[in-house]
Amino acid sequence: GSSDSVVLVDGDGNFGDKAIEAFEINSPSPPPTPDAVVTEPSISPAPTLPKQSLTPTNIPNTPTPLQPAPVAAPNPPPFGFLPTFPTGGIVGPSLPTSPTTAAPVIQPPPQDPEPTLGTTFVSIQVTIQFDELPSETGWSLTCNDETLENITANTYSEPNGQISDTFQVALNADCIFEILDTFGDGICCTFGNGFYQIVLQGSGGDESDIVLVNRTGINPFDVQTISFLT
Repeated sequence: GSSDSVVLVDGDGNFGDKAIEAFEINSPSPPPTPDAVVTEPSISPAPTLPKQSLTPTNIPNTPTPLQPAPVAAPNPPPFGFLPTFPTGGIVGPSLPTSPTTAAPVIQPPPQDPEPTLGTTFVSIQVTIQFDELPSETGWSLTCNDETLENITANTYSEPNGQISDTFQVALNADCIFEILDTFGDGICCTFGNGFYQIVLQGSGGDESDIVLVNRTGINPFDVQTISFLT
């Protein structure tokens, strides 16, 4: 009944935000025997703990940062070593490649040079009649800065002989004919009747030829230079 109740904690209700009370519960005594005298135990009140007031200053302003979870150390590799692989993955063995044969280069067949359009060629004939001393005579022919013939002295040996040479030159070519006599007395007329002549040959035989240069009876001369146009 209520007479058996024991007050363990008795507070006045003024505890602010929070109050903590400590108390102790003892085991009840066994029921008395009929002949025994029951003595009620003395119950000491529980000590009263001082009230603790939590003020804003006791609450931390900065939250405690979360610590990262510890990373477990990797298990040691088997056999006491850690294999390494090249960057980019495992590279397999290189396979032999077959040699590459370059395709043969087919060269085009050579072509004949194209003729210069608009160029017309004509034939000129140089004739020289020597005196009794032909070894003293030399001559040359140049057309458009191209040397067509260059005969030095001591080339001819037949006294009073005659030579004729024909050349193909461009139409309207600028030509220079030069003849020399090393003794200086020319090819006429002390030791013979020599002369020289240059003819533009026509297509109709001798009657269509055009005489460009005709020199006879010239005495003396060392060198003579004649310019003409074909």
